[in-house]
Amino acid sequence: MKSSSKNNLILAAVLIVIGIFAYWFEFKEKAVIDRKNDAKTKVFAFDTNTEFSKVHIVDNKAKVDYSFGCVDRCHLSDVSSKWKITAPISFKADEGNVGSFISNISNAIVSEKIPLEGNVNPASFGLAPDKRNDFKVEISVKGNDVPYTIYFGDQSVVGQNLYSLVERPDHSDSKNILIVPGYLKASLEKGLNYWRNKRVFEFSQTDLETMTLNSKIKIFKKEGTWFLKEGSSADLLADSDTVNSFITGLTYMNAVDYASDDRMKDAAKFNIKRNPDNTLELVLKNQETLKLSIFNVKKNGDSKIYATLSNQNYILELDKPSAEKFNKQFQFFKYRRLITVVEKQETKKIKVILSEKEKFEFEKGEDGSWKLVSGVISEFDSKKFDQSVNKIGSAVIGEFLINNKVPEKAKQVATWEFYDEKSKLIRGFKAYTVESEMIVKLQTGDLAKMEQSETNHVPYHVSDFSTMAKVKMPPVPPMMPPKK
Repeated sequence: MKSSSKNNLILAAVLIVIGIFAYWFEFKEKAVIDRKNDAKTKVFAFDTNTEFSKVHIVDNKAKVDYSFGCVDRCHLSDVSSKWKITAPISFKADEGNVGSFISNISNAIVSEKIPLEGNVNPASFGLAPDKRNDFKVEISVKGNDVPYTIYFGDQSVVGQNLYSLVERPDHSDSKNILIVPGYLKASLEKGLNYWRNKRVFEFSQTDLETMTLNSKIKIFKKEGTWFLKEGSSADLLADSDTVNSFITGLTYMNAVDYASDDRMKDAAKFNIKRNPDNTLELVLKNQETLKLSIFNVKKNGDSKIYATLSNQNYILELDKPSAEKFNKQFQFFKYRRLITVVEKQETKKIKVILSEKEKFEFEKGEDGSWKLVSGVISEFDSKKFDQSVNKIGSAVIGEFLINNKVPEKAKQVATWEFYDEKSKLIRGFKAYTVESEMIVKLQTGDLAKMEQSETNHVPYHVSDFSTMAKVKMPPVPPMMPPKK
């Protein structure tokens, strides 16, 4: 019996050891082996934290000879890496395209290796020593002057793959012909414009002081607040969310292509030797002025949109959505609230007229609570009235209407007027309902449609100011006839 128990203990101990080994192999050693095998099947398999310094692309048939230099943080894992084209021109590079190219080369799967042994000659694969430099990629890592190089030769016999030869700084793998995906060739044949950064503007959003759209709409910052002006009109408060969104769109706007690098020479060719269709002038904090001019060109039934910048000599091609940004009207930038936060704080008296022609006046006491000083409201509730005022403060205008005439079918439901402590009118508007929509006639004369939502409307019932809220009683069910 004792011997049986001892054997069982030994067996259990052996099973535990086997289990520990199986766990270690599956989750530790096997993972390392898998990573090593995976790296062996890829061209370079750079680690995502590898920092690159240079890239050189050569394809003599496609007349490609481009060089790129790292500006800052050139890791595959860093989306904010910065690259620069250093040859044949000096220009900011498209960081995404450069990063994707390095990743594609590094992680390209090697489908087969052909050892350079016996009668195997590199020339048979289009990789003779005197020709291999015609079609290659060199990738340099920071701190090492010897690049990782891949030479491309002929198309392989089977599939759309390519023969290639790799040279690493440690000279490993240089005695094998590698068969790699043919799509890598397409990456090398890209034109110079593919590698150029397409960003139209290069300025910080916080540095912008003034914008003038089409020489008539002026948007400017005054003491940190955006204002709006058209022609000789008075300064109006602009909608900060709308303005900031517009500026953000400018800072991220990309061109489709570079049509020319010499606008003076090619102005007639691209039909831009005339007054532009749209303009945008920007003034920055350092008083630098940038002017974008846009030209809509139709030629031989084809429509193109070209643009020029006052501080650059190239001609850009824009897409239609980008160009349409510059067709915005004055109303688009107007303040989209019925009353500002500051105006609401300054308000000491409010006059309200409801659709039933009931007139009320309210005053704010020293304790901040509202008091009814004119008109009759059963069980007036100061807190509910304050909630109504806050609701007006947060209400959003959805659209300014071009026609400022109130529709005939509109029903006037409320008039609100806000006064300061000296009884000077600060802000006022009239509210109307048209079917399921609410529109407002502002003090400025503008007619606007409110955004549609359950909470985005102007209060226009007495019950909004009273504890005696209207309660809908459920319908009384019909009485059942007595049973016989």
